[in-house]
Amino acid sequence: MDLTWLLEGLRERLQEVEDGATAHGAIADDVLSPAPAGIADAAPHPEVMRGDRDMNEDQQGAVRRSLGNRATFVWGPPGTGKTWTLARIVEAHYRAGRSVLLVSHTNLAVDTALQQVAERLCGEADFARGLVLRRGPIVKDELRRRFGPHLLAAQGPACAAKLRRCGSALTRRA
Repeated sequence: MDLTWLLEGLRERLQEVEDGATAHGAIADDVLSPAPAGIADAAPHPEVMRGDRDMNEDQQGAVRRSLGNRATFVWGPPGTGKTWTLARIVEAHYRAGRSVLLVSHTNLAVDTALQQVAERLCGEADFARGLVLRRGPIVKDELRRRFGPHLLAAQGPACAAKLRRCGSALTRRA
């Protein structure tokens, strides 16, 4: 599969940022400006760091850094725990009283991450009332079987209105 169009699109958007031709300059500056490690870190709720396996230093740093920044990217080679780390990042923001928009290039990638998020948060009181929302089709059978009714219960007009409000808030912040 040829995904060079993604790189071309990224190059074009970066050029727009450099030229000042984007309405999202503040977020672009946050994402693209290098910051010294630890400068914007924040401590997560202790429950986030508990689990079935230990988090390595880089994974812990990603969780802490995500709490202190408006945008977070987790990037690395296959098998390094990116999806597992993303689930912890989402949980950390939930426990800090925040919302998270989790996006990826495929529905399967979203479902894989969302399944780990659901596993971490399914014991929360609000889980059955739409704590975790899945917008779009669930393509991973195990996610649909284990958590589908809870994730899909939130779909519909109320969910769409909430997503529009969140999108408007993101635009206003930029």
